[in-house]
Amino acid sequence: MLNILWPIFILISYIYAFLSGNIDKINNGIFKSCEDAVNLTITFFGTITLWCRHNENC
Repeated sequence: MLNILWPIFILISYIYAFLSGNIDKINNGIFKSCEDAVNLTITFFGTITLWCRHNENC
């Protein structure tokens, strides 16, 4: 059910942003979120690597 709702929400938000002239804000938000996700992944990678180094089950 959620795999149907989320694309609908995203599509509605793009349409509304296009009609209200805020498409640049949505694009900037998407790129900022991607940048934050990459930084978080890089940060956690070191911790996970250290944890798996000391844990024999990884």
